Amino acid sequence: MTVKSLKKRLKGRYSVAAPVWGGDILKTAIKAKTLGADMIELRIDDMIKTARDTTTIAGLVKKVKNRVKLPIIATIRSSREKSASSGWKPADNERLKLFESIIKTVDMVDIEGSSAGINKKVIQLAHKNAKLAIVSYHNFKTTPSNKSLKKTALKALGLKADVVKITVMTKSVQDVGRLMLFCESWKKTPMIAISMGELGSISRIVGFAYGSCITYGYVNGPNAPGQLSVKELSVCSGIEL
Repeated sequence: MTVKSLKKRLKGRYSVAAPVWGGDILKTAIKAKTLGADMIELRIDDMIKTARDTTTIAGLVKKVKNRVKLPIIATIRSSREKSASSGWKPADNERLKLFESIIKTVDMVDIEGSSAGINKKVIQLAHKNAKLAIVSYHNFKTTPSNKSLKKTALKALGLKADVVKITVMTKSVQDVGRLMLFCESWKKTPMIAISMGELGSISRIVGFAYGSCITYGYVNGPNAPGQLSVKELSVCSGIEL
């Protein structure tokens, strides 16, 4: 998918992304496609049965891309902003080298706004290679105030994000509604807005109604609180934003 067509998709249609992690990455990615995923998110930081050198990982990413033929989001999450964990905590310089090794194969990269040591370099790398950059924020404890949400989104915009991703923990239905309304009000870039936790599960289904462009569903088992399966979410695939 070209950058132009991917941007059009993100602005106009709701997509279901399948985070792929753990052991047999290729097998899981193929299964995700059969279940109805529109995109594959390769959680490279949570690969557990793969040699962790750049050559091996780059080769595996190519295999996934060639077999599933879906847009690939490359995520190498920092230890500060991850839930599931393989125990592997790559340093920032290691993460940057991994991004460099796979950038020509993937379609999007996901880098945290908090990764100040490398986020600008990763975003520049993406744009230099005609890829899109998701700048993400995760809060596993609470849903920040609207003022804080806006500050986070503006920070991502300042980093030249193509997509802003905000994933936060919800403690009430009001938290979910507030995040959804914030997403609806954000017009500067496509946004991914997700409320974690059981109460937040609804955000993964109805996010499209508020302009959230991607929802994430599991293939074999959840790796985030309140996450639903790709199969369950596939009914939302392609809904107009």
